[in-house]
Amino acid sequence: MDFGRLQEQIDTMCSGIMDLREDLNSVVKKEEIVECVTQVITGIEVRIGLRRTRG
Repeated sequence: MDFGRLQEQIDTMCSGIMDLREDLNSVVKKEEIVECVTQVITGIEVRIGLRRTRG
């Protein structure tokens, strides 16, 4: 596994998540932002194998 490339992809995703969070701040409630970001992070963790899928 190319950890340098993986780190680059993670950095890009984190940057995108922070941009999304800033955009969401102006239009939705804080609780909805937390839920959305949590779902995105969980999806990323599942995709790269840090967390097992449920079910």
